Amino acid sequence: WRNPRQGLAALRGDPYSPYAEGVRQLRTALLMRDGREGSHSVLLLSSAPGEGKTTLTLALAEMAVMAGKSVIVVDCDLRRSTIHKMFGWSMEHDFADFIQGQATLADAIHSPADTGFDVLCARGPRADAAEELSLSWLRPVMDVLTRVYDLVLVDAPALLAVSDGLIVAQAVDTRLYVVAAGETPRDAVQRGLAQLADRRAPATELVLNKADPRHGPDAYAREYRHGA
Repeated sequence: WRNPRQGLAALRGDPYSPYAEGVRQLRTALLMRDGREGSHSVLLLSSAPGEGKTTLTLALAEMAVMAGKSVIVVDCDLRRSTIHKMFGWSMEHDFADFIQGQATLADAIHSPADTGFDVLCARGPRADAAEELSLSWLRPVMDVLTRVYDLVLVDAPALLAVSDGLIVAQAVDTRLYVVAAGETPRDAVQRGLAQLADRRAPATELVLNKADPRHGPDAYAREYRHGA
C-alpha cells in the first residue's frame, strides 16, 4: 500500500485475509498480556522510517475495535506527523496544542467519524512540540488514557533517526518492535534494541512486518477464512 490509509481500507475490505489474521493474532496477544486481560499502553517502534509501523498501528486499532474494545491511537511521531492530512480530519485542537499548554487533553483528542477509535495527533509536522516531549508529563498522560481506554496504541518515530522514541518507550507498558522483512539491516535492529535496553525499556515483542504471506505458514490461513 502507498500509505496507511490504503492499508486500513484493505483490512476493512477483507477482514479475514492472511494479513488480517496476522494482525488479529497480534491483537489477541496484546489484549491478553501476561495471561490476563486488562487496559494497557503499547508503543510501536522501528529502527528506520518506512517499516510499516503506522499502518500496523492503525490495523491493530481497527482489530481491537472489532473485538469490542475502546481504543485511542497516539501519534508521537510529531516531527513527521501525517495522519491528520492523510485522512483529512478537521480538528480545532491537536496533540501539539496540548503539549504546549494551549488545550486540555480532552480537547486535543479527536473522534473521527470514519473510524471506531479516537486519535491524539498533530495537524502536521511539529518539531517544536517534539522538543518538549518529556517523561515527567508523558507518563501521567498514559496513566490517564489507560484508565479511559482498553488499549492505548502509540506510534513513535524511528529510533535511529531521533531520540523521541526512547523517551516514549519509558512511559508505556509494552514495546512492540517492528522490523520490515528483507529490508531492515540486522545491525540496525541490534542498535535499536540495544538503545532500548540501555534505557531499561527493552522491547517486549518483535514483529516481522511486510512478510510475503505466500512464503510461510500464514498461507494456510486462507483455508479458515470466514464463510469457507
